[in-house]
Amino acid sequence: MTAYIIVSLEITDMKKYESEALPAVRKAHDAYNAERVVIVDNPETLIGNLKYGERIVVFQFPDVAQARAFHYSPEMQQVIKIARSFTSDIRALLVPVLEQRMVDTGI
Repeated sequence: MTAYIIVSLEITDMKKYESEALPAVRKAHDAYNAERVVIVDNPETLIGNLKYGERIVVFQFPDVAQARAFHYSPEMQQVIKIARSFTSDIRALLVPVLEQRMVDTGI
C-alpha cells in the first residue's frame, strides 16, 4: 500500500537549507526509493494556520515500511539534526493510502 511522508517546515536560513540539507535529503531518498511528488512554498491555507515562509514537501513510497525506513534511517536522522539549525518549526506526518475498497464504501 502506497504511503506518503508530508513534511512542513519554516526555513529561516535558505542558503544553509540548500547547501547542507538538500544534498543529504537527495542521498536518503535515492537510497529508500522515495519520490518527491510535491514541493511548494507558502501553500494556500484552507483551514488552520500556516506561517508565511512555510514549505511543504511530500514524499511518496511504495509502502509504509519503506516510508518508516526512510524516516528512521541514519541519513534522515542526520538531515533532521541539520534542519533544526535552519528551521523554526518542522513537522512530518506518515500517511498511508486508503485501500480502494475503503474508499468505495465511504469508510
